[in-house]
This record gives sequence, structure tokens and C-alpha cells, in this order.
Amino acid sequence: MSTMLRIDNAQLNGNLQPTLSSASGLPDVSAASVANTLSKLYSSGAASNAAVSLIPSHLIITPATASPPSAQVQDRLRDLTLTAHEAANELCCGSLLAGQGSETDEYGDIAIWLGEGPYADNALGVLSALGLEGFIDRADDPATTVRAPIWQLLLSLRR
Repeated sequence: MSTMLRIDNAQLNGNLQPTLSSASGLPDVSAASVANTLSKLYSSGAASNAAVSLIPSHLIITPATASPPSAQVQDRLRDLTLTAHEAANELCCGSLLAGQGSETDEYGDIAIWLGEGPYADNALGVLSALGLEGFIDRADDPATTVRAPIWQLLLSLRR
């Protein structure tokens, strides 16, 4: 089973990039973009102190309370995430999900594993499981850089 790291403020304020790069095999620029994504989400003030774990070898975040995915699921999520990074690089952007408005070294995509739970058609449940429920409070404010894209993503998943 892959090593899981608990994401905390010390790691976010430090440098996750070398860990991500060496464990996942991502190029340094892509690993830095994923580290930026995690730092932006969990250092933003909208995130709660919910325990979230990172499986750096497979570029997966998961609630610390969730059972980790099987090795087969981890491999598939890693393949999907690496494919997203390759596609983003070909499009000269950092995140396939964020699109061409994201610079190549700004933010990067990462897989999410929620585990078992009542997540179908439950955006608040998904954000709560990841400690990100604070992003809903001002999700309709287009001036924010993180809240609006997350809110739009969750709305699109409900359709």
C-alpha cells in the first residue's frame, strides 16, 4: 500500500514539491503546481482543520477518516491525473480542469478519493469531507479566485 501523509500547516508552509516530484515522478514544474493547489486550498482561511491525507506517489488527496482506495484504484487515479497533467502541458496551461486561463506553473490537478459516504448530489458533503466547506460561504462572489471555480465545478457535477 502506498504511503499516506497527513496534510498540515507545517507541510503547506514548507515545500511539498520535492515530495510530490520524487514520489510521483512528475516534473518539478508540475509537482510545484500541485503543491500550489494544495497550499491555495488549505492555507486560504476557508479550509477547516479537517484532517486530509495525501498519497504523493499517486497524486491523491483523501479525508484522513476514509479508507484508502485499493491499489488498482490508486493506479487508475494516478493514470488519470498524469494524463490530465500531460494534456494541460500540451495546452500550455497548468490545470486541465481550470483550463487555459491557468498558467503552466500556477496550479495543477490532483485526484480526490472520498471513500464511502453520502456524496451523490451532495456538494456540501464533498467539501466538508475535504475540509473545504468554507468555500461555499462566498461561492457566488466572482471576485474570488478559488471559490468561484470550485462552486462551478460542483454545480456542473450535479447535472
